[in-house]
Amino acid sequence: MVARGKPHPDVFLHAASEMGFDPSDALVIEDSPAGLRSAQAAEMKTSAFAGGTHAAHANLKATLETLSPDILIDDMADLPAAAAKLTEA
Repeated sequence: MVARGKPHPDVFLHAASEMGFDPSDALVIEDSPAGLRSAQAAEMKTSAFAGGTHAAHANLKATLETLSPDILIDDMADLPAAAAKLTEA
């Protein structure tokens, strides 16, 4: 559906357009560096999820931290409260 895949922003921009949202109003939850870069390039808010079973072996949390996501969580149960803080700012 898009010409370029991640880390280009095309997939996220397409999704926002199809749903009728401005990209700046979107929050993307990603567990990969390429996906996080893609969402950031689309100028969307980003939540990096470092709690998957693959994360520890790949030292994923440290890698995602270097990309400065808006939110970094290890447990999806923490997402609602973390996302609410973004809207308060």
